[in-house]
Amino acid sequence: MKSSRYSLFLTRSLSIKVIHLFIFLFLLLLSIQYTVYGDIPASERAALIALYDSTNGDGWTDNSNWKSEPVDVDGFAMPGTENTWYGITVIGDSVERISLYDNNLAGSIPSELENLTNLTQLNLFSNQLTGPIPPELGNLTNLTWLDLSFNELTGAIPPELASLTNLTRLLLASNQLTGSIPPELGDLYNLEELNLFGNQLTGPIPPELGNLTNLTMLHLDFNDLTGTIPPELGDLTNLLYLNLTSNQLTGAIPPVLFDLTTLESLYLTNNQLTGIIPSELENLSNLENLSLAVNQFTGPIPSQLGSLSNLRTIFLFSNQLTGSIPTELGNLSNLEYLYLGNNPLTGTIPQELGNLGNLLYLSLSNNQLTGSIPTELGDLDNLIELGLENNRLASSIPPALGSLNNLEQMHLNGNMLTGEIPSELSSLSNLTDLAVDYNALYTDDAALYTFMDNLNPDWEDTQTVAPENISAGSVTKTSVIIQWTPVTYTNAGCYIIYYSTTSGGPYTYFGTTDDKLDDQMMVTGLNSNTAYYFVVQTQTDSHSYNQNAVVSDYSEEISAVTLNGGGGSGGSCFISTVGF
Repeated sequence: MKSSRYSLFLTRSLSIKVIHLFIFLFLLLLSIQYTVYGDIPASERAALIALYDSTNGDGWTDNSNWKSEPVDVDGFAMPGTENTWYGITVIGDSVERISLYDNNLAGSIPSELENLTNLTQLNLFSNQLTGPIPPELGNLTNLTWLDLSFNELTGAIPPELASLTNLTRLLLASNQLTGSIPPELGDLYNLEELNLFGNQLTGPIPPELGNLTNLTMLHLDFNDLTGTIPPELGDLTNLLYLNLTSNQLTGAIPPVLFDLTTLESLYLTNNQLTGIIPSELENLSNLENLSLAVNQFTGPIPSQLGSLSNLRTIFLFSNQLTGSIPTELGNLSNLEYLYLGNNPLTGTIPQELGNLGNLLYLSLSNNQLTGSIPTELGDLDNLIELGLENNRLASSIPPALGSLNNLEQMHLNGNMLTGEIPSELSSLSNLTDLAVDYNALYTDDAALYTFMDNLNPDWEDTQTVAPENISAGSVTKTSVIIQWTPVTYTNAGCYIIYYSTTSGGPYTYFGTTDDKLDDQMMVTGLNSNTAYYFVVQTQTDSHSYNQNAVVSDYSEEISAVTLNGGGGSGGSCFISTVGF
């Protein structure tokens, strides 16, 4: 009897142990699936739920685990699971980071986020958030990183954000924020990056921003800021990047900015800045990117730029810069972009630019540069774009340009280039954009002609070429009538007739026709019983597509013999001195 009872006891004990083991294993599996990081305060959980509800959480690109089963009575995953919610980081028993960038959040930022008192990072970059920035975010005093960029936020920047003295990054770029930049932001003494790019901010740049001595990056570009650049920005001795592009800033560049020897990028493009470009720019020895384009700067390009050996980009186009291009720019061996177009620069193109072996883009268009295209530009092996249009360049196209194997764009239109186009250009296999219109160029090379026609179909129709079929008509004792076939390009201009008593010249100017429709002219005032040699040039007057009067090469030479002397006269066309 005792043995039977003992057996029953053992059986029951074993069953209880099995049940306890089963319960233990079940709880272990449950704890693996739903790791409990410690319950965050109810106010923090409520703040997360408010964020979800106010930004259409059900429509997020990724909302995994926010409503995983089993759910609490509030409809969200059980308390203690918040660390598994997509974009949420819980450390200890508090939410420390929210990272929901590029996640299709739509709606407003809830003020309840102020309850996340231990939050260090709030990243809602690249969503569809609307409405104002809640001033309550100023209560998140542990925040080091606030990124609300690339949304559709409106209203003013809350001055309460100045309470976030632990912030190292304040990124509000590309929204629709209005009003002025709060001067209180100058209290964010730990700030390393301030990015307000691409809003509708108005008013002056607060001088208080000069207090941000830890700042390395300052983006205020693409707003409607007015006034002058505050000299206090010269106190930002750690600044690497300064971008004030596309505002309405006026006045000169404060000289103290050239004391920022750490600066690597200076972008002041598209403002209304005036004055000269100071030679003190040479102090910015670490500068890699310089953009002062689309302003009202006057005076010369300082030769001291040539000492900034780290420069990769120079954008000075669309100013009122005068003088010549400094030859010292040829020292900038790291330069990749050189844009000097849309200025009244004069002089020749320095052959030293051919030393810029890393150059990718060269634009000198819309200036008043003269002389020839330097053969040395053919040494720019990496060049992708060559823009020399709308200058006063003469002579011929150097065959060396045919060695620019990486060239994709070449614009030589609107100059006074003459002569035969070098056949070497047909080897530019990467060229997709060619413009040589409104010059005095031609080719007899059938392959080159096809190449040119494919890239610039109307090029031939706009060339000022010499007339053909030159002949001598009626010859008298005092005159010779010179005849020709008019050119097809009939823009305003004339034909210029020359004569000589020696074959091949030098030729003496006789006169011009009234226009380019004329097909003959009587040359008078010649000596009798004398052999004369005649050539004709075509001239196209300046017009809206070319600031220059373009003159062709000489036509073929023809000869005739006269009997007696007499007088002569010319037409009414303005005479260019080119080619004389």
